[in-house]
Amino acid sequence: AAAAIARASAGADGAVVGGERPAVDTVLLLDRGLDTVTPLLTPLTHEGLLDEILGIEGGTHLALRASAFMSAADIEAGKGDPDDPESLLYFPLQTAGDPIYSSIRNLHTAAAGRELSALARSLAETRANFRNKKSDVTVAELHEFVRGGQLASFAGMKSGLDRHIRLANVVKAVTSDPTFMAGWQTERSALEGEGVVDKAEEAALCGHTGPVRVLRWACLQSAVSGGIKAGRLDALRRAVVQRHGYGAALAMQRAEGAGML
Repeated sequence: AAAAIARASAGADGAVVGGERPAVDTVLLLDRGLDTVTPLLTPLTHEGLLDEILGIEGGTHLALRASAFMSAADIEAGKGDPDDPESLLYFPLQTAGDPIYSSIRNLHTAAAGRELSALARSLAETRANFRNKKSDVTVAELHEFVRGGQLASFAGMKSGLDRHIRLANVVKAVTSDPTFMAGWQTERSALEGEGVVDKAEEAALCGHTGPVRVLRWACLQSAVSGGIKAGRLDALRRAVVQRHGYGAALAMQRAEGAGML
């Protein structure tokens, strides 16, 4: 695959085709065995959390039900059917042509929120300045503003900003939940050398944490500590089976077969 991309973007002599360097000019391949810890951690970047919480499809877009943006009051009032398949909303996530997404995708989720707030203030100031001076604007200046693309650019930026703010609010609602924050703290504890198998077992028995996250904590503990004692692992397996059934136990067995437990 890397060779095919290289041939497509460069000529026979290695020169860049068309005189311009393509948007993707380098392919970096990493063996996942070099770092087995990072994939087990909850991401902290805006894009990583969008994928973790909402699921980015094909790396290009989100497909969300309208209920993701409906308040409990709206649902109770019968404003739309939250389970209607036709109520899906599609949000493209592409860096090309979307400067807002390009600027926030790799930021920490808190920094992404601050960046969106700053952009919103900037757009509001631009609109206020134009409205304050519109009495002094000549017909020629107004014509240039419309025909020159500034109006369309402003409208497009505002629409894109509204879309990203809605997505950021969905992410914030999840990450502000005490259960989610406790999960982050559990991962941090594991990285600092503390045992988290007891927390994973308790979470499995209480049922307030899904089996996937429990399994991730166990694999994380195994990765940073060089394994888990057989007795502790058996106790965790019993807790998982008791609460989540044998399907979760099969997942644990596969993780063991892959050397992750």
